[in-house]
Amino acid sequence: MTLGAIEEAIAGRYGLQPRPSAGATLARASEELAQRLALPLPALLERAERDPELLRHLAGALTVDESYFLRQPEQFELVLARIGREPAAVIGRPVTIWSAGCSHGEEPYTVAILVAERLPWARPFVRIVANDLSREAISLARQGRFGDWSMRGVPEWFRSRYFQRRDRAWHLDPLVRSAVKFEHLAILEHAATLADRSVDVVLFRNVAIYLEKPALERVYGAFARVLANDGLLVLGASDPPPSRELFALRGEPAGSSYVRRSATLGSSPRAPATTASPAPDFGAAMAPRGAAPPSPRQEKPDVQARYRRAVELGNQNGSSPLALEEASFVVEAAPEWSAGYALRATLLLAASRHREAVADLRRAVYLAPEDLPVRFLYATALRAAGLGEQARAEAQELLARLEKGPSGRVLEDGRTTAAELVGAARELLEEGR
Repeated sequence: MTLGAIEEAIAGRYGLQPRPSAGATLARASEELAQRLALPLPALLERAERDPELLRHLAGALTVDESYFLRQPEQFELVLARIGREPAAVIGRPVTIWSAGCSHGEEPYTVAILVAERLPWARPFVRIVANDLSREAISLARQGRFGDWSMRGVPEWFRSRYFQRRDRAWHLDPLVRSAVKFEHLAILEHAATLADRSVDVVLFRNVAIYLEKPALERVYGAFARVLANDGLLVLGASDPPPSRELFALRGEPAGSSYVRRSATLGSSPRAPATTASPAPDFGAAMAPRGAAPPSPRQEKPDVQARYRRAVELGNQNGSSPLALEEASFVVEAAPEWSAGYALRATLLLAASRHREAVADLRRAVYLAPEDLPVRFLYATALRAAGLGEQARAEAQELLARLEKGPSGRVLEDGRTTAAELVGAARELLEEGR
């Protein structure tokens, strides 16, 4: 097989638009890979015809890996608002962000840093997944090592809090690195690992411009399948728009953001759910940890409505007095429901009323002592209230409970595994030292 045939195979499989420099780039990448595998170039090309992994590797050499942190910050604000609108406790699964075509990782890591900065107590309950066709880009992303070009224009706090400068590079905090799960896969390959309606936001910025129209239509169709009802698709300003049958354009100033049209899609075969680990919670500070809101058969019918109203108001303004008023109604109307106290506590935390949050969470733990995610929130509230010794004791108790069972078991919220919460609890202990 010739280099020209390999280039055609890549275009046919991945839909990359031909570029003038593609031939020379592919020749250089093929020679480097042949040397690495100790194969003659003709043998490598013949093998690539039959080996999807080799073909994907060569295709990755033709992609454009260029990004930087906090690129178009107004779009990250849209993501924050979208995820906070419907917290994980309500939708019954992790709030999921997918960075499709993630380059060296600046985009998904920006999300993870904003989580750590704005909502540190909520980290375990949202996952961030990312993929790229370039093996080299994914390798660099996992290392979390960046040059000055990736850091252009970021504020001082962004660098000083989450990076260390050494060896003429910026090294990302390992805890932030662990928040993102990277995959060396094409977009459609990664989509095949995701269940229907399991993703809340797809970041697909400045990638669509490199795809031919038939391939791009398949990609947009895959996004429509995996996105939840009203899920958000965020594109770059120059990217071709998706079909109006699948997505509706939003009117925000950030532009290039689309909402999935739930009414236009029929049922499609469900892909297997990914086992990617949830990353830090990016959702609203008011997201309760515990059971879903009570059904009308369990409590008065308006408890659910007031609960959701409190969440909605809190998403708009975490310290909203109206949100606290609604949450207080829930607590008074359903005093034996632990999630009501957890909801009010997260609102109180957002308002820096840490001691009051501790009191609510103490009650929530009393009502649901086996709800380990709520116990984690209690430990973080204790730390925020300056009760360091009690926070460490609670974190140690939480670790002891977590380590009694299998690390892969799913906890009481139905989405977090024991291993994920172990990491968060250990981080809490480290921060308290």
